[in-house]
Amino acid sequence: MQIRKTLLTVAVAAALGACGGGSDTMEAATPAVTASALRSQAQALRNAGVTPEEAARQLMDAAESAPQYAGYFPSHQPTQSAGPFHYRHYPETGVYLGVVVVAGTSYEVGAIYVIGGPFGGSIDAPVPQGLVTNYITPVAPTPTTPPPAGAGNGCFDLALLDTQGTRLTVSYSYTGAMTGTQTIDSTVGGLVSFQGYQARETVTATTSSMQGGFTITAKVYAARTGVGEVTQYGMATEESTLAPAMRTVYTPPWVDRTASLAIGESFTATQNTSYSYVINGAETPGGSYQTSSTTTYLGNETVTVPAGTYDACKFEVSSGPGSAPSTNWFVRGKGLHVKSVNGGVVMEATSVKLNGQAL
Repeated sequence: MQIRKTLLTVAVAAALGACGGGSDTMEAATPAVTASALRSQAQALRNAGVTPEEAARQLMDAAESAPQYAGYFPSHQPTQSAGPFHYRHYPETGVYLGVVVVAGTSYEVGAIYVIGGPFGGSIDAPVPQGLVTNYITPVAPTPTTPPPAGAGNGCFDLALLDTQGTRLTVSYSYTGAMTGTQTIDSTVGGLVSFQGYQARETVTATTSSMQGGFTITAKVYAARTGVGEVTQYGMATEESTLAPAMRTVYTPPWVDRTASLAIGESFTATQNTSYSYVINGAETPGGSYQTSSTTTYLGNETVTVPAGTYDACKFEVSSGPGSAPSTNWFVRGKGLHVKSVNGGVVMEATSVKLNGQAL
């Protein structure tokens, strides 16, 4: 077992060493020397203005960007937390890469651990891989002007979507090329496991007068994984008059950075989606497809809809050639969707409620 760990350590060191900074191998040390080195490292990072969380992010980003490491960390994954760790899970290889960011446990801040795939180990016995500073030299983020109130760019209150019991109810009218009404009622639930990820489950019921009238209930799985960042994992919809029950999975999960955009900035997201049907309790493969869209933060303006007049953030979403871009307005500071113009269809909010109170 010790030989196995030594070989793995050398492999990890060689790969991460290519990311820049640090040494190529890890020297043996007594527990006392190791603990002292870890404490010194943590103090050095604090003096440099680098938080343990930021150092962990930089380490994991470096690991993902090293070509030599693609066999272990083949894609960019969202950062999650469990106990004293920030970690990322790579479902393609089964590997978990974690960094200790919380002091006061049996693990020292700044230590790196892996489990799964060729590394072995377990949750109770993760395989140590040295210190963050063995591989990179973390740097303090460049100071920027503090964002306005709210998360990220101030357009969305991501804490609402991360608080169990939050209820958002918005009714809409549709005019133009499509007419009718629709109500979307969402309630934020607890943390659950979905496809191996820890995600927040939100139950959303959509009732519409269009297409002959229908109600669809869906469980959406997502998690706030950074300031202005929400990672989307998938959803499960119940059977309706429109379709049988379905399960949708994003592989890999995609990161929605709308809440982090500055005015004039854009980001492009690609969703690789697989879906299956659930009929009489049995899951049957359906298929897969890929979509891509670009979101641009156009600016802030006042918008008036039947529900009221709001200070709003304005975004444009484009899905590429052949499709008309949609323009969307969200209540600034809350993030509730109150208006959309998509081709010849105009959607406007007629009622907006947050936890039962009109907004």
